[in-house]
Amino acid sequence: VRSLAAAVLVGDATEPDILREARVERASEVFAVTGCDGANLEIAAEINLLLHKYGRQKQPLKFYGHIVDVSLAGTLRSYCSDLHDSNLMRVNVFNVPKTAATRLVVKHIWPYTPTQEDHVSHFVMVGFGAMAQVVTLQLAQLGHFKNRKRSRFTIAGQDIKKHASEFLHRFPRFTQWNEDPVDPNE
Repeated sequence: VRSLAAAVLVGDATEPDILREARVERASEVFAVTGCDGANLEIAAEINLLLHKYGRQKQPLKFYGHIVDVSLAGTLRSYCSDLHDSNLMRVNVFNVPKTAATRLVVKHIWPYTPTQEDHVSHFVMVGFGAMAQVVTLQLAQLGHFKNRKRSRFTIAGQDIKKHASEFLHRFPRFTQWNEDPVDPNE
């Protein structure tokens, strides 16, 4: 990064001295993408305190915080207007997998949705890690198609029983789960 003439500061971004040294009060945008939800929210709080202490001469700073926990990101998103000081800072939270999954569904899958009364969308997920779970949720939430048929999902992967059990514990209204394994010879 330094070879590209970028200024690099190494330190703990939750510390006010580091944020001050980075001159966040002069920034137009700040992205907190540490991978730790608590740290990203703490950075937002520290920046807000610094802005109150030292002021701001330009328009409000735009703060973007990545929230790893999809449910927490959704909850925080609805409170963003309460979290920011409109004169000093605007707070926005985002979740990369949810943003990507939403774009995938809306831009690439939606054009191929069923329109005839007897057609049903059937999605096959190979693997059921964090990204696949978010895509599955977005397909279920955004998949209200013209023919009003519920989509079908086939989910295959290693350790599927554990992943599915955890998923359904968090989202119990998603479906009734049939624990019987599928016979690959059928």
